[in-house]
Amino acid sequence: MKILLIILATILISCHGLAYGGDTGDSIITTYSTITMDKFKKLMKNGNKTLGIPVLDPFELKRYMYQVDEKHIVKAEGILRFFEVDELSNFKVIKADFNLIGIEINLHLLWDTIKLVTNYSLEGFLMDFLTIYGFGAVKANVKGLDIAVNMSLSTRDDNIYVYSFESAIKLKELDLNITGLFYDKEISRIVSLMISDITPQLIEDYQVEVTKKFNTLVTNIINDFLKNKSWMDLISLLS
Repeated sequence: MKILLIILATILISCHGLAYGGDTGDSIITTYSTITMDKFKKLMKNGNKTLGIPVLDPFELKRYMYQVDEKHIVKAEGILRFFEVDELSNFKVIKADFNLIGIEINLHLLWDTIKLVTNYSLEGFLMDFLTIYGFGAVKANVKGLDIAVNMSLSTRDDNIYVYSFESAIKLKELDLNITGLFYDKEISRIVSLMISDITPQLIEDYQVEVTKKFNTLVTNIINDFLKNKSWMDLISLLS
């Protein structure tokens, strides 16, 4: 999850200083041009070493250690190997306005599909009593991921930081396939189907809880990136 948040945070930062008018032409400043979007998608595919932006499409990690600790729900840890996410640059911009008054960014993006593959290891507990474990592979096809964000930036002691961050998240469909869970093929199949089936509705039902955690994590990621960055550094991301 943190990896995906880093990716989204990079997108939000990169869109700073831009404006986009949707189909209604309601942009308060100007509209994205095809060239601008091409530059941004090129940035996602090539990265920017000077500003510390990794290649985002595909986004790859050879090895990533993770920990999950949701009190009384799940506590687990493990390693992801050969983690890869594809199609991140193939998003649709529904709205992206930049308001100079208050340094406010309104961003609404839609991904028709995002593909994820990784090998994994897992050890932990579910509901404080059920041991969970596994070693295998994960394939996921995320369909209709819709993320809307309202973010305002400010300065303090010459440092840029996120003053406020709000979001809304929707997911149309998840197609998940896990192998090696409990080292059992049938259990892996059933759990994959269950998670695929309930995840979109869970995100909707627990929107407040999901976005609260999402907002905090993304804010921290962006603020960490913004350290020692100037406004011109951000604008240069797409120049």
